[in-house]
Amino acid sequence: MKAVFLSILLVISGAFAGCLNYEDEDEEPEFFGEVYWQENGVALIWVDEWLYYGLPKINGGCDEWNVILDDEIDWDKFTVVEGQPIGDVCFDVARDEKHVSTYTGDYFEICIVGDEEDFCYDIHLIDGGIIRYYDGYYVMCTFYASDIREPTGGYETTPVLLVDDEEWHEQFADFVRDSQDAAEEIGCLTPSYDNLDVPSGPWISIDEIDEDDEEDYPRCELIWPEDAFKAAIYSFIAEYELLYGASVGCFLDDYADQTYEDVAFDLEDNFFSSDALEYAQNWVDTNAQEYGQESFNLSTEFNIAGGGLGHINGTTQPEPVECSESGDETPAQSTNSSIFTIQENPHVNQSGMACFTKYVEVFGLGVYAESGLSDEQVLHAADVLAELLDNDEDGVADDQALLSRLQDMNALVPMFNSEEIAESPALLDFEENYNGNGVGAVLFANEVDPENPGLWGADATIEEIMHTINHIGHVHLYPDAFGLEPNSSLLSDAMDEARGGQFVEHPGEYPEDAWYHYDDVTCEYDCMAIEYLYWAQVANMGLLNDTETCDGIDDEWQPCSKELLESMDVLIYALVTDPQYMLPQIAPDGQYNPE
Repeated sequence: MKAVFLSILLVISGAFAGCLNYEDEDEEPEFFGEVYWQENGVALIWVDEWLYYGLPKINGGCDEWNVILDDEIDWDKFTVVEGQPIGDVCFDVARDEKHVSTYTGDYFEICIVGDEEDFCYDIHLIDGGIIRYYDGYYVMCTFYASDIREPTGGYETTPVLLVDDEEWHEQFADFVRDSQDAAEEIGCLTPSYDNLDVPSGPWISIDEIDEDDEEDYPRCELIWPEDAFKAAIYSFIAEYELLYGASVGCFLDDYADQTYEDVAFDLEDNFFSSDALEYAQNWVDTNAQEYGQESFNLSTEFNIAGGGLGHINGTTQPEPVECSESGDETPAQSTNSSIFTIQENPHVNQSGMACFTKYVEVFGLGVYAESGLSDEQVLHAADVLAELLDNDEDGVADDQALLSRLQDMNALVPMFNSEEIAESPALLDFEENYNGNGVGAVLFANEVDPENPGLWGADATIEEIMHTINHIGHVHLYPDAFGLEPNSSLLSDAMDEARGGQFVEHPGEYPEDAWYHYDDVTCEYDCMAIEYLYWAQVANMGLLNDTETCDGIDDEWQPCSKELLESMDVLIYALVTDPQYMLPQIAPDGQYNPE
């Protein structure tokens, strides 16, 4: 049997605990008072709008669990509902955290209210149990069974809490298999269950892999750091950032030195954010000294941009790509007097980076280009990146917190010969194998014009690099200002006004009084927000203030000048000019010349 770890149990139990709201106050949700079993043999139950977790009674009582768990729990307090015993189960309270839950008519949405952002998921009632559905930085569905007997076997407690009852596990597996159609109906195509002899993880559907194929999807053959402290942290990163699978469990099962097992538990137990890498980096910066260790850069140490450290048998290694010299180099139009120099790509061995032949480092960030880009185009991109980060050109990035965020995420600017795969082997390699989180947009040779920096229809360099800085940097660094979801930020509020209403999906036709009416129906709300932020910034910089440009973009954007932006869109103008966020105010000219 594959273990389901106690730390995961606590995360799940804590995630469910809390007060629930529902439409009819006189009618409780039908799952109240029902016992639901998790795959490791631990029970859940909602009573009086709170959740408790439980374990089967031992010899008719609960006291022996205190010895096993080395704890003092008042089990008897939670063994009845409205005066009636709850089977042969001992219950104890789960986590005391603030939750807000709403019944939608089809399912319950539950949100854990945190200090920085809420963590939300759904509970769907199905035959024989419920499904917990989470759609955030990854998608995961987890099953809980009600029409199943109580486990009768013993429990393993080291290194995890897991019932040793093979027949019970078979019953649970049958419940999961029987629930596949129900799961698919709610859009849950990636259920997670460890005991079906298939890889656990939010990215592989149960019916995608046969038992005989497991060797192609190794569960625990990870390449580990030699340092035990770093290995514990990497187990969390591998599971929640790189999506390798149940890597924390693999660490606990397979890594010889368990000196820092509590580090892996601590990281997993308290993870409720949407950014695993940022969360783990903050944890290391705050706690490393307590363990007698020095802080370190997780992105660099664990090769995040290259997709992590990989597996022993190499199944996660990129498919080889023939990096032929496809396409002639774009002819240079003039000599760029950039302070930057082009080097050979120093990261050809990283996943997705093999076919880039030119590289420029800017404030610790990389501009990567394929052979078809001229040196002038590559240097132009480097200069624009530098100007957007150091807008006053004093040689120091204006927002050090922003730069640190971009560096931690290994943010980069990839430049390709063409949008056609046949003409751009680097694009093929990048699409197939890049596994980092540092790209917000890309550039193609035909949209980089150093002679016309930022000119609409000629040079997209400012736009695409700005997208990367905003998406990878500002959105996460200042979520209250630049959050991309509806009702999440100053940016979303401003966009709703600019579009004439809050349209989560493309409205088809915008209200007449809207001045931002992006017409790409495939661009969802968050995409609309990023584009809106770009339009506002370049309008404020004066890059749209000519008749030809203004006429050309009228179908998408109306306030072409800084003055029009200030009078027409008061909210976004206030945001992009607010000095606390240090957004660039001066349009890049493609010539970075720091004093």
